[in-house]
Amino acid sequence: MIREGDKFREASWDEALDLVARRLTEIKAADGPDALAFISSSKCTNEESYLMQKLARAVIGTNNMDNCSRYCQAPATTGLFRTVGYGGDSGSISDIEKATLVMIVGSNAAENHPVLATRVKRSHKLHGQKLIVSDLRKNEMAERADVFLHPRPGTDLIWLCAITRYILENGLANQAFLDEWVNGLTEYRASLEPFTLEMASARCGLPMETLTQVARMIAEAESVCILWAMGVTQHSMGSDTSTAISNLLLVTGNYMRREQAPIPCEDTIMYRAQATTAPCRIFSQGIRR
Repeated sequence: MIREGDKFREASWDEALDLVARRLTEIKAADGPDALAFISSSKCTNEESYLMQKLARAVIGTNNMDNCSRYCQAPATTGLFRTVGYGGDSGSISDIEKATLVMIVGSNAAENHPVLATRVKRSHKLHGQKLIVSDLRKNEMAERADVFLHPRPGTDLIWLCAITRYILENGLANQAFLDEWVNGLTEYRASLEPFTLEMASARCGLPMETLTQVARMIAEAESVCILWAMGVTQHSMGSDTSTAISNLLLVTGNYMRREQAPIPCEDTIMYRAQATTAPCRIFSQGIRR
């Protein structure tokens, strides 16, 4: 499709490619190669991305080259850096498989991570693993879940903070872990003041009973893995929601032990990293009006 004025018209591949080549050449001639930038898709193969960077560097002559996988992962990386000082997963696929509870937030794992999802399906069906899914669509994993949350768009931060506050206020937190490993708890508690279950229920459209059930399931589980993807990271508050997920895992002591991990599983690749053994800092939460 080629734009003419404010409308598009159909064009042949030859005409479209000729237009793209001509415009790239014209922009380079007028403003220099650094006036152009290239972003390869995370859905491309390694070979296709390699060709894209060759086009940018060898043909156009610019280092303005990136891949959208980095953009997708950046909010999760920020949330993990804020809290545990390392922007990667603290567990593996086998940890997910062995966890007693898995929570999936904003990820269509069955379609985008079928191998990983199969491990969860098997553990859920055969080994008693509990499954909580929060998504805007009732996808396959939501159909299988013990609890399905259907929050209003963009409100994951609110219900995550609300259940974390409930856990802290009702003596369900892993206090020994917090005392030994976590800094900033007083400030963090204060930042959760607005996030009552009543407020979360009203803003997210979720029953208070469901929020309470989810909070208790997470607090009482022996081991918890939380998986999240573009349903979290592609929102304007993706970094803050990723931080809320990591904070929830800190409050319940779900770091630095096998089968307990945060896994930001973007829609293309999973990153693995060993859990930090340095003191963590629980990061104060806020909500944009």
